[in-house]
This record gives sequence, structure tokens and C-alpha cells, in this order.
Amino acid sequence: MKNVFFLLLIVFIHLTLFASEDIDTQDNLAFFTGLRASYSDARVTFDNSDLENSLIYMIFALEVRVDVFDYLSLGVIAGYNINHFQNSLQVTSLPLSLEINQQRSSSMVFGLHLISEFFSSGDFSIAADGEILYFKQFEQDAEINLDIISGNSTLKHRFYQGTLNLILKYHGLDTIVLYAGPQLNLINGKLTVSETIEDIESETVLNHQQKNLFGLVGGAALELARDWEVGLEVNYFSKLSFCASIFYSF
Repeated sequence: MKNVFFLLLIVFIHLTLFASEDIDTQDNLAFFTGLRASYSDARVTFDNSDLENSLIYMIFALEVRVDVFDYLSLGVIAGYNINHFQNSLQVTSLPLSLEINQQRSSSMVFGLHLISEFFSSGDFSIAADGEILYFKQFEQDAEINLDIISGNSTLKHRFYQGTLNLILKYHGLDTIVLYAGPQLNLINGKLTVSETIEDIESETVLNHQQKNLFGLVGGAALELARDWEVGLEVNYFSKLSFCASIFYSF
């Protein structure tokens, strides 16, 4: 999985350098700030197990982006996320087996966003859109109360997501830009479950990763006014995802 992320980084840098050979830098920086909300459902598998589940997560975030060059935009993302597994998880490697239900957890999310529009001709252009999100660790404690024993358990969950879209844009409409293309999406996370019963402490780690890495992305960007833009996006196959955003440029 780490090798794939390094490959993504190399590809993105190569595309950016390719664009820099033909496109001049801009004199004045353009800034964009906006809000984005998304719902995603991604199928994940667990190491050393046949277990599969769906990781469902919603993101509400603020993004600030700057056009460094005519062909390159850099953005930072910060926000809030709510996530849960669709089905209960059975943890049997502890002295006392536990069941993790579908209870929702929440934490902060942080990320980086890079867009490189490295080729254009007429009403069409091609862009690489890369994003890395880190979902901060969530920790939850629960008491264990049985007839003959008592104790407590702790659940810790964190994960990250890397996305690379190669999209074809159509600029032929007055106020709408349409786009579509292939997507590579990677989710990798760690679920740590610890248990303390009387004087016995134990812990197990469940690493999970996305099952389907490749998919399709499509969307539209609508210019509402001179400085306002609304975006809608759908992802399929790698994950089922819907995203809406609104940005103001200055």
C-alpha cells in the first residue's frame, strides 16, 4: 500500500513538471475558500482474515486553495467527520470476545489537495486531481459488567485516504464545466481494541484497507456569479460517494 502512495506522488510530480514546461506562471495569486460536504461508502478488508465490511463516513470541511501557477493549485483541508462500520465486528482474539457494533464515531479530518491542469486544447482540458486525508484517531471506552467478572475495553480507530483522479474537462458551456475520468482511491486504517479484566490486560490490532481501488468519477462545476462556484461530484466502483461544495474566489 505504501508503494502505491509513493507511485501516486511520482506520477503527480511528473505531470506537474510536464505542465510547467509549456505554461507561464501567473503574476497574481488567486485564492479560493469554501465548504464541502460528502458521504462515502467504501468496502474494506482486514489483514489475515476473510472479514469484509463497509466503512461509511461523512465529511464536513473547510478548504482554502491557492492557484500557485496557471496549471497548479494547492489546498489545505480541515473539518469534521462521522464514521462507522455498516456491520458489527466480532473480535475473538481477546480473552473475552467482544462485538463492535455500528455505533457512530467522530473526529477531526485534515488533508492536502493538489490540482494540476497540465493539458488543454479548445474546449477540453486534462487535469490530475490528488488528495490525501487523515482521519484523526477516535477513542472510545466501555465498561464490561458480567455476573462473575468486570473490566473495561477501549476502541481506537484512525485511517487515511489517498485519491488520484485523471479527469477530462469540457469547457464549452457558458457557466458549467463538466468532467469525468478514472479514479484511484486508497483507504488504509487501524482499529485497536484493548481489554482489561481484573489484572489481565490484552490488545489486538485490526488493520483494514480498501477492497476496490479503481473506479470512476464525474461531476460538474457551476458558476453562480462572478466569484462563486458550486460543485457536485459522484464516485463509483472504488467507492460510492457523493460530494457537494461551494467556493468563493478572491
